[in-house]
Amino acid sequence: MAELHAIDPAEAAAAGVEVHDPDEVRTRWAQDIARVGAEFEVSPALQDRWSAWLAEDSFWPAFSVLTHGEVYPAHTLVVDEEITAVLDWTTASVGDPAKDFAIHHSAVSPEVFAATLDEYVRRGGRIWPRIGDHGAEIMAAGPVAYGLFALQSGVPEHRQAAQAQLNPEAAAECST
Repeated sequence: MAELHAIDPAEAAAAGVEVHDPDEVRTRWAQDIARVGAEFEVSPALQDRWSAWLAEDSFWPAFSVLTHGEVYPAHTLVVDEEITAVLDWTTASVGDPAKDFAIHHSAVSPEVFAATLDEYVRRGGRIWPRIGDHGAEIMAAGPVAYGLFALQSGVPEHRQAAQAQLNPEAAAECST
């Protein structure tokens, strides 16, 4: 990950990768949350959480890096305990480095995540104090991405599933 994040954003841009500075990343999240909120009923708890996340500067990095965007086991080839390839670069962009840590943060213990960050920094990666918290908020905002997908696809089943994620309390009430 440190090697990927060390690639010059200008090189990535020259290769056709989208580039977003930190302010643009945050603004896009705000726009996406607003768009989904205009099309779906979002639980007040989620809306409050996302608003607090967007408003709190300490969550957000002050720099952008080349990211894969979805680093998790299905996108990695591992041989002898070493990652030898990373697959599916459709979500690659220059932007928020926490994007590449969010899934890992949600799947491992705090000690393992800390060890991951220590190794990342040892290999030249840059972090900020709330990278783990920020990753947790990215995961909590997952229903936003699904809502956008549902809107783009126009498939009623996706819209229903996204609605259930965006307002779990209402979905639970409907199923009882």
